[in-house]
Amino acid sequence: MSRVRFAPAEALLLGRKLNDRVAEADQRRQRTEVEEILRRFREQPGVILADEVGMGKTFVALGVAVSVALSEASGPVIVMAPPALLTKWAGDLKAFAELYVRMRRCVTSRSVPRAGGAGGRSSGSASRGTAST
Repeated sequence: MSRVRFAPAEALLLGRKLNDRVAEADQRRQRTEVEEILRRFREQPGVILADEVGMGKTFVALGVAVSVALSEASGPVIVMAPPALLTKWAGDLKAFAELYVRMRRCVTSRSVPRAGGAGGRSSGSASRGTAST
C-alpha cells in the first residue's frame, strides 16, 4: 500500500478561521477529525465516518476531500451520493467552500451532475481549483 502523507490542505481554514455560523467547538472538533482521518490514510486505504445527526459529518468529509484533492500526490476525489441528495451536497459544498476554503480560482464545468440517462447514471465533471498559499 502506498504511504501517501496526507495533511490538511493549506487552503483549508476549518478550525483555523472561526466564523459565527458554526459553533467554535464544532469547528475545532471537525478540524481534529479531518486531521485524524488523514493520519489514518497513511496506514489504511479508507475509513468509515459515522456519528449522530448534526455532528458535521458532511463538513468533515468535505475537509478530507479538499485536502486530498489539493495534495500533490493524489488524483481527483469522487463523492457518490443518491440522486435525491445531489442538490443537498451541492449546497453543502458551496457553504463549506465559502466558509472554509481559501481559493485563488475555482472553475467547474458543471456544478451538479444530474441523474438520468442510461440506467440512471450520472455524468458531469469539475476541474480542480488552485489553492492559495
